[in-house]
Amino acid sequence: MEYPIFLKSEGFILAEKSKPQVPELPKEPPLPKLIKKNWFESLILPYEDFQDSQINTNRTDRYKGAYIEYVKQMEAYKKHIISLLSETSLKEFRKKGKNDTIGLSLDFYKTQEDILKGFSEKKFKAFLIEKFGDRIHADVEIHISPISRYFPDFVYKNEKTGLSIDIEIDEPYSIDSKQPIHYARVDNRRNRFFTKNGWFVIRFSEEQIVKHSNCCVKYLESIINHINDNEEVSNIVPKTPMWTYEEALEMARKDYRTTYLNYHLI
Repeated sequence: MEYPIFLKSEGFILAEKSKPQVPELPKEPPLPKLIKKNWFESLILPYEDFQDSQINTNRTDRYKGAYIEYVKQMEAYKKHIISLLSETSLKEFRKKGKNDTIGLSLDFYKTQEDILKGFSEKKFKAFLIEKFGDRIHADVEIHISPISRYFPDFVYKNEKTGLSIDIEIDEPYSIDSKQPIHYARVDNRRNRFFTKNGWFVIRFSEEQIVKHSNCCVKYLESIINHINDNEEVSNIVPKTPMWTYEEALEMARKDYRTTYLNYHLI
């Protein structure tokens, strides 16, 4: 996996693949039950032949009328299905489904905790606010349970549509303890919590934020346009491979973060 990482909400993914419910096929009328006599019955009951013939004619005529109507219904049904599953109709159906899921994200709250912000977070916040204004929130928390919370680095929230995006900046290790922080698979449970509860998740590496802040902002804007209007995602952020636990330890040993933390945000 490579940074930047973009994860969609589970409901949104289902809506992207959804199809409208197809109505049941028109029922073909059953063949008429015609009166049939063997030669012996016709021999001993000849006076009923005329009456039986009339009954059979009436049943056959009713069947023919019902079948003609069935053929008309089938033609209308086929046209309806073609229209229902056309590219235009599917696009509109899925757009409505996606929009319906966007407003179902779990709420966040202003936190009372003293959240320590790193150099990259403080600088990137200015870039985010310049582009997205009051839709950017920091120092917030998401309640997992009465005693557990997550603290997103930043939240993009469109109050009108309900779109919520968790924006994360991943450092490979702690500068103080030199212990790995983010590495392959360690955040999977956290990511699943957000996407299961209607959120989208975007993760940047700290190095991407430091060196390419404007590109990261443009990538976020592209993601928002993709979610809202199904536009193609455009990424001009140079990709960074996600590191393993062992690689993060090696990066800490070499003090790798200091090689880019002196960059000015561009």
